[in-house]
Amino acid sequence: MELQICDDTIIKSSPDYAHILSIVFNDPDAYKWFAESYIQLLIGTDGLDREPMFYNFVDYSMFSNTDYYFVANNKTCPFADIYRDPYNIVEERGISIIDYIKEKLQNNFYIMFFVDITEIAAYKLHIKFHCPLIYGYDDEKQEILFRDYCGLHYIKSRMSFDELEKGFIKFREQKNIYQPFIEYGINCIQLKHIDYYIDSKKIIGSLRDYLFGDEVKETYFKFLQNSSYHYGIDVLRLTKKALLKEIEKDKLNIGWRVRYAHFIDFEQAMVSRIEILHKNQMISSKESNEMILLVKSNLDCAEKVLNCYLKFLIKPNRNIILNIINFLDDMEKNQVYYINKLIEALMV
Repeated sequence: MELQICDDTIIKSSPDYAHILSIVFNDPDAYKWFAESYIQLLIGTDGLDREPMFYNFVDYSMFSNTDYYFVANNKTCPFADIYRDPYNIVEERGISIIDYIKEKLQNNFYIMFFVDITEIAAYKLHIKFHCPLIYGYDDEKQEILFRDYCGLHYIKSRMSFDELEKGFIKFREQKNIYQPFIEYGINCIQLKHIDYYIDSKKIIGSLRDYLFGDEVKETYFKFLQNSSYHYGIDVLRLTKKALLKEIEKDKLNIGWRVRYAHFIDFEQAMVSRIEILHKNQMISSKESNEMILLVKSNLDCAEKVLNCYLKFLIKPNRNIILNIINFLDDMEKNQVYYINKLIEALMV
């Protein structure tokens, strides 16, 4: 038994986004919602050791809510009904985690919860816990069907009932380390359909805010007042500044891979956004074609940045860092140009 999973999530650099998009993209109307979402980037100022995040910034209350993890960036997604059960639900009901999963899936709920992945052979990660998206099971083979980053790529995979049971138990036994994640509980997500209409004013506001940070301040006022965060195009600038500082200190730290993967995701999301807007007759074919060429040029730059990062890991070299900075320079200039073009097209 398995629920439908969308193969192309567009954003692939983090399970926070890929999991939810794997579910909601099964409804064609969810692409209209996507056109308005995942525009803003946010990052802390602590050098290269923090990864960027996509934010929707629709409802500030999401930031002060204990439901933050996984749900925060998708809390306002109208195509996903999300609720949580506590980890001890299985004891309370006197059932196994496998029985619990089967019941939820049979009621059309996708499931996400943290497990100790050292018990699961499919994972090739050098960490102890992760949160797979469970979308099916195979009684004959005694296996759970899931999707996650088992290595570098976001893939569909399988784990045995026994592996998941052990991973679930072992994760909970280490509650001193994992208590905050245990408190997030078991995410149960059901796809729902609504008739969705794209709000061009919302997109324009988010795009302007990406460039200038002055259009939707009221939705994250406290964050803009917090100097430890940077937003939008400043994430590119901060990355360049941090890389230059590392060179000046004669150090060779260029941060996490996911930072550079997010830059790819931003450009890929922008390609899809323009295609969706054109499909919904909000921009012309000429405007769409011109902008997609520009964005794809930036996407090529972003992919080169990631390739430079991977080369650097194999053989650190100061010139590679300089190449990354040059590519980020080009990306910044191109973003300013094509985002302004998109704003102009949507204002007509």
